[in-house]
Amino acid sequence: MNNIRIYAFFWMIVLLTVSCYEDKGNYDYHPINEVKISGIKEDPYEILRWDTLKIPVTLENSLNEKAKLIYAWYLDQKKIAETEDLCYVVSDKAKKYQARMEVTLPEDDSVRFFADFEVQVFSPYSKGLLLLSDYEDYPEVSFMSTLNNPTNKIMRDVYSLENKRELKGKALAIEQSDEYSYGGTVFVHTSASSHELDPVLFKEIALFDENSFTGPAQEYDMVYCRFEDAITEFGGAIGKDGIIYPKQARQNRYMASSLKPIHVEGDAERSVDYRLSPMLLNTRNSTLGYDNLSGRFMYFMNSYDIPSYDENQYDEVRISETYIGLPWLGWGKNMSGGTYQFSSLFYDPVTDRAALARAHTATGKLKGQDSLVFLSGHHLAEGSVMAVNSGINWLYYSDGGRQLYVLNLSDPDFKFPSIPFECALPDNCRITMLKVSVDNLALFVGVETDRPEKYKGDVYKINAKDGTILEHYQRFGGTPVDMVEKKSVEYDVEE
Repeated sequence: MNNIRIYAFFWMIVLLTVSCYEDKGNYDYHPINEVKISGIKEDPYEILRWDTLKIPVTLENSLNEKAKLIYAWYLDQKKIAETEDLCYVVSDKAKKYQARMEVTLPEDDSVRFFADFEVQVFSPYSKGLLLLSDYEDYPEVSFMSTLNNPTNKIMRDVYSLENKRELKGKALAIEQSDEYSYGGTVFVHTSASSHELDPVLFKEIALFDENSFTGPAQEYDMVYCRFEDAITEFGGAIGKDGIIYPKQARQNRYMASSLKPIHVEGDAERSVDYRLSPMLLNTRNSTLGYDNLSGRFMYFMNSYDIPSYDENQYDEVRISETYIGLPWLGWGKNMSGGTYQFSSLFYDPVTDRAALARAHTATGKLKGQDSLVFLSGHHLAEGSVMAVNSGINWLYYSDGGRQLYVLNLSDPDFKFPSIPFECALPDNCRITMLKVSVDNLALFVGVETDRPEKYKGDVYKINAKDGTILEHYQRFGGTPVDMVEKKSVEYDVEE
């Protein structure tokens, strides 16, 4: 017991001795130049991809205003700049980034000061106008964002920009699929191929060309192509041979070319030849075409009743009873009694004869005895284009030059078949495209000017009722062919 007490007393003396020892170490303490970073917002910076992110900062030194500093800027730990102020062209994909500005003091043992912030990058293609144009048979896609774009800045040749290769063939059409069913993908069609594009990045998802057929094709040379319309999830193309090549949604391929000659509905022993106008009205599992040989509508179907049934092609046709005898120029939707029907315009530049089917079904059946009107006072010409406004039941068409005309599809007497639609377009232009806005309040008019340059195409946005010019988008692209008001589609994408 005494030994334990002696042992404890010994260690108590040792601890007291250590605690009283004077530390005489010669440590060199000196103040550090602290850097205060200001000028960076607390809220996230919002920027479109390919725009320039500029962030000027103010730096305050606590000791030495002339201190040597090293700068670094980061996006998700990726260094993007080594300058005091940030000036960075955002090439990164659309998403939210954690960002940092870092200042290093190399003379003070590389002490670092930093400021954290966020950067939200949006796709420049989120929402806006997509124009397909043509320049000497070179197709090109231009885009103008309608989000935070007060100067109407236009991005040209965006397909080549995002995919590092050019489109080939002659420009035919551009469209956007339904967002909820098909993701809002964008389709670009040319005579040489069709391209499915991601709606956020414009990267190519699928290519449709001569290698996409389920059956042999003579040659890939299309004169018409559409995969998506508001009334359908099917589409197709027409070759220069006048044959339909169907395309089903969700399948990255064309179907086999349709039968030619083709079986007549209800008579498997009878077949007819055909040569289609470059126009289709697509519906589910079927499509409406117009045969220039018979001068009638032909409703193409897929039938189990045909001995040579092939699910990949149209093998049966229903021929319209009404003889029109003029090539099909175009069609559009209009309203009648709260339901959609269709109006079609026909014109033969050889005989200068024109006709209007004011109301017909998707199968080509005319609705009413007065639905087919042969136009005696028309102004149609070779190169005329047309569009139908379903909101007010007007059909617009051009005279092959710069003049617009309108047909009132609701006029029961049809006393004034062609009314001039006045619009202050310049004298030195030719109308090549008409597109009614989604809300039916405006008409987009694409014109080819006489400017001796590649980008000779302008687009005018005019009031759909009185022709007042609302916007003028100059040098939008080459000769305008087709346009789509691109809807915003936002989701995470991986590049």
